[in-house]
Amino acid sequence: MKRINLLLFGLLVILSACFKDEGNYNYATVDEIEISGLEEMYRGFSYAGEVLTISPEIKTDYTDLSYEWYMWSPDIENYQGANMTEKEEYEATLIGTDKDLNYELACPEGRYTIMLKVTSNTNNYFAVATTRLDVTTEFSRGFYILKETETGGSELDLSYDAEEPVMENLITQTGNEPLEGKPLCLGILPSYGYIDKNTNEIKPCHSVCVTTEKGEIVYYNTTDMQAVHDREDIFYSQGGMPDDQMPYASFCYGMTNYLLTNKGVDMGYVYQMTPTSGVFAKHSDESAGRFFFEDAAYYASDPNYQSGNIYYWDETNHRINFANCMYMGTGGFIYDDNGFTTEGMECLACGCTQTQNKGFFLLKDQDGTQYLYVIDVWNFRTSDRIEIKPDSKLAQATAYAFNALTANYMYFIYRNQLYTYDLNNYTESATPLTLNGISNDETITYLAYHWQNYSEDEDYNFTHLMVGTQKGNQYRVYAYNISGGEPNKLVRTMSGEGKVKMVGYMPAVEYFYDNYGGGDTMSVPN
Repeated sequence: MKRINLLLFGLLVILSACFKDEGNYNYATVDEIEISGLEEMYRGFSYAGEVLTISPEIKTDYTDLSYEWYMWSPDIENYQGANMTEKEEYEATLIGTDKDLNYELACPEGRYTIMLKVTSNTNNYFAVATTRLDVTTEFSRGFYILKETETGGSELDLSYDAEEPVMENLITQTGNEPLEGKPLCLGILPSYGYIDKNTNEIKPCHSVCVTTEKGEIVYYNTTDMQAVHDREDIFYSQGGMPDDQMPYASFCYGMTNYLLTNKGVDMGYVYQMTPTSGVFAKHSDESAGRFFFEDAAYYASDPNYQSGNIYYWDETNHRINFANCMYMGTGGFIYDDNGFTTEGMECLACGCTQTQNKGFFLLKDQDGTQYLYVIDVWNFRTSDRIEIKPDSKLAQATAYAFNALTANYMYFIYRNQLYTYDLNNYTESATPLTLNGISNDETITYLAYHWQNYSEDEDYNFTHLMVGTQKGNQYRVYAYNISGGEPNKLVRTMSGEGKVKMVGYMPAVEYFYDNYGGGDTMSVPN
């Protein structure tokens, strides 16, 4: 394949319309070559037999044109903060020499740049035009939906395109063993490691993790949906997860992949920062649970704040605790309950607000009284406790979510309608918010606040309030854009068979970790 040095080519682009100065200052007139008709972005599946077809429009007086189509990966340009000026050269591949491009997408998944060079063979004057190409596998991008099957098992569906039906029952349809038990948690890990069984090499992958009420835990590679880790090999040299160990959740936040179980909090750096096989080593003996939230302040303005914390509910000891991704534990700090006991309580929901730098746990005591515990996430302590009036709508709510980014709201469902709870003055709204598209015969069972902010995936970044409903054994998930803290536009509807449990978004691009300890960000399940 023909390759070119793109730095040198960039200089040629600048100089291509100039003629050598002979001192007489008589210049020839150069006809223009105008290229149009390229879309801003093209998308396709890798190794699925798809052909990328581009038919540009060329406007020029030249009749002796030649065409060259080149492709290169921006991963080469941008990986870990590098750019063209920091590299001596990188290579582009020639993929076509006709006016119209017809290129079979037999290339690894990733984000590519496509460039057309049109040259006049008379005087070598040329023009270029570029576009982008997003290549994925069928499973590498989209909203994953964890659901309960009609027989009480756990399965995954995927909505990769808003205009297409969801892909259902991916676990069994791709040849994996069925999971036992109702679904517990769905985790998204965009920078995870595993050992390739064919080459015995450590490799990176994007992974979705599923846990069930019967103690199953499996990590699936979103390239082909094959299992890469489970109970038998998720720990170093332990002969598998002990029978009495209950895995609750595994997910990514900041620079760290987490595993929460009743035996502790296990952590490991993301693959891009420290390549590993994806298995965990014990870092904390503090038991955990299935309710957790990120501190939403990874880049804290206070230099003394140890950012990168998750806060979680300890199911075994009935208490609030935390773990820090840089300390790989608590770093010697101890969570301070500040005299607000949580003994014997049950967790109903949790979340945080970046606008307040506060976290919240909604707990219920043995008498049924509910309390909202306010967490000072900068100082690892409970700062207040608000009793929820038993005759309030919130006290009778059936689903919850917290606005993490833009408004100090907790959302909740009461009598199948959406309300807000103001976390500034701890009051609930008198009237419900409108949820367009949901019919009266659907029961709202799931509520979550989802967002993604990826520097290399801006076309797919979003902030949504996700609402899941049931009608018999049919689920629907509605994604709403948010304005002023309120859902204002229905932008996506997903549906399938089963009972929706959780939703998580998997980006197709590489997780980006920079040298200052920060990374691209996305919401963790709530």
